Amino acid sequence: ARLDNLASCFLALRGLVDHVDGSGLEKDEDISLIALFDHEEVGSSSITGAGSPIMGEAVQRISSSLNAGETNPDLYASTLAKSFVLSVDQAHAVHPNYASKHEKGHMPKMNNG
Repeated sequence: ARLDNLASCFLALRGLVDHVDGSGLEKDEDISLIALFDHEEVGSSSITGAGSPIMGEAVQRISSSLNAGETNPDLYASTLAKSFVLSVDQAHAVHPNYASKHEKGHMPKMNNG
């Protein structure tokens, strides 16, 4: 579990850095960000979890600050509607000695997905 989380965090950060280093920011009218959680499971409502209120509060604050301090619920809803969010994780490849532990349609192969 730890290695896949490290890989996901590294690749998300690398993607953001590449976007900033390229011409992405000059043409981009959107806000690009990554959110990395200690407890990344969506259902995790711990203080550092993805299910905590921190992401929603951050989106509300960003949206409000870009709209002259307005805190209209419709503004927040429209901000969410225009957002693109990914929850990134990875799976370990099927071990040949334990292939029966995987469901037939969910058997990741090395370098194949």
